[in-house]
Formats: sequence, structure tokens, C-alpha cells
Amino acid sequence: MTRDPVVTSGDVPLGEALAVMIRHRVRHLPVLTPEGLQGLLSSDTLVQAMAVNTSIDPDLAATPCASLARWIEPLDPEADLATAAARLQEHDCLPVMQGGKLVGLFSQHNLLSSLSLQLTPGRVVRRGATPAPHRLDSLVGLMRRVSRADTPQAVLASVVNSLQPLMPVDQAFVLLDAGDGESLQVVASFMGPAAEAGVPGNIPLRDTLSGYVCLQGRPLRIDDLATERRFPQSHNMLHFEPDAPRLRSVMAVPLLDQHVSFGVLQFWSTRPFTYLESDLELLELAAGSVAATLQRARRLEVERQLVTELQKANRIKDEFLAVVTHDLRNTLQGVLSYSQLLSRKVTEPRLAMLAKGIVDSAKHMSTLTNDLHDYARLGMEAMRVDPQTCSVAFAVDQVREEFAEFASTEKVELRPALVDEALTCRADPVRLRQVLSNLLSNAVKYNRPDGWVEVRASARDGGVAIEVEDSGIGIPAADQPTIFDLFSRAANHKRVDSSGLGLAISKRLVELHGGELQLHSVVDQGTRFTVFLPDA
Repeated sequence: MTRDPVVTSGDVPLGEALAVMIRHRVRHLPVLTPEGLQGLLSSDTLVQAMAVNTSIDPDLAATPCASLARWIEPLDPEADLATAAARLQEHDCLPVMQGGKLVGLFSQHNLLSSLSLQLTPGRVVRRGATPAPHRLDSLVGLMRRVSRADTPQAVLASVVNSLQPLMPVDQAFVLLDAGDGESLQVVASFMGPAAEAGVPGNIPLRDTLSGYVCLQGRPLRIDDLATERRFPQSHNMLHFEPDAPRLRSVMAVPLLDQHVSFGVLQFWSTRPFTYLESDLELLELAAGSVAATLQRARRLEVERQLVTELQKANRIKDEFLAVVTHDLRNTLQGVLSYSQLLSRKVTEPRLAMLAKGIVDSAKHMSTLTNDLHDYARLGMEAMRVDPQTCSVAFAVDQVREEFAEFASTEKVELRPALVDEALTCRADPVRLRQVLSNLLSNAVKYNRPDGWVEVRASARDGGVAIEVEDSGIGIPAADQPTIFDLFSRAANHKRVDSSGLGLAISKRLVELHGGELQLHSVVDQGTRFTVFLPDA
């Protein structure tokens, strides 16, 4: 008795039934209806009938095979060989029924196989099975293709292409746990020529065959979904168009990761009784490779996201470090200027020694800050502003006072600021001072002996414009498009104490206020930066 009989449905056309018999290499095909066994469709009977008729009816292929099936009284599984052998004298094949269900076929081939096992020990290959080397070659090819796939869709395509020569596939799906504890998500689909028009979305875990396979972690094969009552929701979701053929046969196997199910691999056919138990076993083997590939892709994606997050966190850390060290450096410049002035003014020896100590410490701190500042790389995401109404004149005076000594040392004249005392703007006072410090510092650094720097401010077009102009060396036209980039420096600069961050920071801070930082410069004539801050 075969352990997995190939069967067909009574409403299947004879042409399709014969194709099934040829594919599975069987001579007898049990014909089933919702009421039970209809009979046997026998190749011997068909050949005899065709031998009698000299012509073949052209409509024979469309004739339901149930009308051509012979009714044969089935055997009971407990029947002894003598009883079965006696019955085989009348029929060359007998169905075996148990509890109203077809459980196998008994034929002359089975009888001879049983006798062969008793007389000569050896292996008997089940009728209808594809030769082992063919299935093994297909499985090896499948594993090779799947291992090279990089997406769920490519993985499913590899499985279908490898197994389609061995079994019909009208539709196939890969479903993965949606993560909500309630559904599976279709992440890949295959649609053959007889496929339905649509692809299901999320599949509920409850009352569906996909959910059952995933939750139980066990494979499932259904010969005819039309007679299946366990999964009512599956019937509604698998028929998308009124004129499309219904899916009838299905194999579904779980995708496992260390014995934990995280998805399902499914093969569907529009014909009932399409798949054998051996087909299900082959799909289970394929699911092992599919699960390993998908989990590897999942882990790689998680690692990719983790690397991205770590890179972002590292970038923000560097940004914060660069911004803080840049601000510290400007502040230390003021401390250094004041302490140098103090050391020149005092005459009492003890105070002179203390002033010199302050100068030396400030220089040391400035060196350390410069090193940290140059080490950091700035992406500006760490910056924040808190705009409020503030006095433009007060901010300008603070910065001019801070750089007065530095300008004197560099022999650069700080001209009186041209700012109306009543002029106000919407800005973060700390960040506004930072912007002006950067611009004024550059104006002094890149000036010439006996040069000058002037700061002007006025109301303009719904906002305030603050100009910092100098008579310095200017910026070459070729460098102007990139002068606001990180670590950018003009080709003609000679300073060693510049990191190329000041203008990049200033531009970003002005933009965070909704404003604009503009540049006008001519080599050997000077440079003018204009900060525009809108009222709102």
C-alpha cells in the first residue's frame, strides 16, 4: 500500500487528471468528491476504451474525470494479504479506506514489493516518486541560489525556480511575523500564469492556516481547501477576483530560528490534490535554507542600523566637542589679551609674576583647546538656538571690547561701531555674540598692518543687517563658493591658528535663526560679511 496516494477531484477535467497521472507516474488515480471516494480512474481502462473506439471525441479532455471513474469496493487496512490478493484477481488496483478517508492504494506492485522484501532484502522505491538524484540536485541548486539572494523576493524566486520542475506552483508566499503579535506580513510573493489578481496584505495569526503553521511551528498540507473547515478566514482572503480561480491545494512550512517560528513559506495550486507528502518534505528542507538566509539578512540589517546610530551618536559627540572647543578658544583669546595687558601695566614684582602665570596658563589652555578643536569633526547637529529680543549695540560693543587688545597687537584699527543704540533683533544672545566674535576675529587675523575693521548695523527689509568689514587680504573668487564649508580655508591665508570652522559655525548659527550670512570680498582690497536676522 502506498503511504501517500496521488488523488484528484471529481470535477477536474480528464485532460488535467491525465497530466497528474503522467507527472507522478501512476496508473490509477483515486477520484474524490466532497462526499467521499468516487472511484478509480485507471489508465488500463482508458487504454482499453480507446482501443475499442477508432476515433477520439475532441471534447473528451474537458469531460469531468468523475464520469469516467470506476467504482471499486475499497479494502480495509486490516485486511490480510490473502484477501487482498484474491481481490487483485478482479482488479489490478484497490483503494484502501479507513474511517471514510482514503489512506492509500493497494496494487499488484505493492504485493510484489511486499513479497520482494520478504524474499530478498533490499530497497523498494515508492511508485510516483521523482528519482532521488533529481530531487537532490534540485535541493542543492536551491541552496546555492538562496545563499546568493539578498532580498526576500529574490529568496522566494530562487525556491520557486528550483522546485517548480518537481511540483506545480501557481502562487507562493513568504510571510514574516509582523511584530504586533497578531499578524503575518507578506514580504515576498510569486504569481504564476494561473495566479489570482491580488496579493494579500497582513494575514491574521488566528483562524488562518498561515497563522496555525507559524504558531504551531509545524508543516501543513491541505489537499483541497474547499473541504477544509479549520481556517475560515483563509477562504475569504485567498479569493481576490470574482472570475479568478480559487486556490485549492496548499503546502505551508514554518521558518524556524533555533526552533522558534518567525514566518511561513507557502506553495499554492489552483488544482486540488496537487501535492504529495514527499513534496512537503522537500519544501521543509528548502525552508531551512530560506530561514537561514532571511535571518542572516535581518541580522545584517539590525547591525547596519546599529552602525548608523553609533555613527550618528559619534558625529554628534564630535560636533558638540568642536562647538564647545571653538567657543572656549574665542573666550580664551579674550582672557589672554586681558592678561597680557595686565602683565605690561603692573610694576609690583609679585603682581607681575602672577600676571605672567595667568598668561602662561591661558596660552597652555589655548593650545589644548586648539588641539581638541582640530581633532573634532563638525556636522552641526548639536547646535541649538533660543531667540529673544536683544540689543544689537550691546552685542557689538561686547565683541569689540573683547578683541580690542588683539587688534592692537595685530596693529589693526577697530573703528567705532555704527549702530543705533535703540536697534534690536530676534536672536540668541550667546549665539549672536559667537557669530560676531568669529567674524571680528577673522577680520583682525586676515588684515594687514595699519588696516582697519568696522562694524555697522541697520534695520533692513523686515529684519536687521549687521556688517563686519575689513581692509584685509580678501578671499580669492575661486575659494568663495566653499569658504563656509567645514575646515575650508582660503588659499592665501597665512595663519597657523585657524581651523577653518569659524565661518561654517557662523553660517549654521545664522541659518538656525532663519537668517542669511552673505559674503563680498576682493583680493587685496578687503572683505565684508553681512549677517541678516529676520524679525520673526
